[in-house]
Amino acid sequence: RLPMMAAAVALDHTLDFVGFYLPPRCRVLEVGGSLAPRLERLGHEVARADDLAAVADSGYDAVVLAFFLHRAGDLDSALARVDALLGA
Repeated sequence: RLPMMAAAVALDHTLDFVGFYLPPRCRVLEVGGSLAPRLERLGHEVARADDLAAVADSGYDAVVLAFFLHRAGDLDSALARVDALLGA
């Protein structure tokens, strides 16, 4: 495990990276991570899930998988699920 300070720095860098690509005040699904509270503070509407299979609704502007893909198993299925969750 990373020491607490290093983990906070890693979260900050991940948030900087993700935030750069998000449009202002968008609807975001964050899967398996700890960015949701930080994204909310930036003005985004955020839903959080521990697993893609647990998400019932769709229509998200963005799906953040920064702390999930390494345990997704079948990457093609995970990305197909993300595609279904995005848009109308």
